[in-house]
Amino acid sequence: MKHFTLLKGVILRHKKYTAHEIFIILPPALRTITYSKWLKSPTLKSLYPDDLPRETAYSILNPLPPDITDSLTTYSILPPLTSLAEFLTPVLISYVALVTAAPPPPRLAKDLATECEICERNWVPLTYHHLIPREVHGKALKRGWHTEDHLNDAAWVCRACHSIFYPSLYE
Repeated sequence: MKHFTLLKGVILRHKKYTAHEIFIILPPALRTITYSKWLKSPTLKSLYPDDLPRETAYSILNPLPPDITDSLTTYSILPPLTSLAEFLTPVLISYVALVTAAPPPPRLAKDLATECEICERNWVPLTYHHLIPREVHGKALKRGWHTEDHLNDAAWVCRACHSIFYPSLYE
């Protein structure tokens, strides 16, 4: 059992190391891309469309150093007769699709919230609090205070903490 635990630790460290080595070789713009940056930048949209073509993924992944291929082959992670670019292309396509996708609306994200973001209680029902009040959305856009993709940002809070934001409503 001790040998299995040790081996598991070695494999987990190797996986983390390999993922890091691959990630740092990606173009800087791709490593730091977010939905907001992508939405505002025609250059990022053309370089990394949300449906990244396989050819583009191949061109990004082909310059990876051979030691990554050797390492993945040694641990039997890379299937025989498969290039590193072929193996990682679906991963890169999924990554680009994920980071260029709009965040879910607050109501759909409720299942992702597990506790109040203020008091951290996890046994009470949660409500969402708009971080930018709906009444000022037009003004916030017009004055450039926020972009449209952030207008529905919300915090998941319990009723007690939600009342902190609207003291006059609960007096």
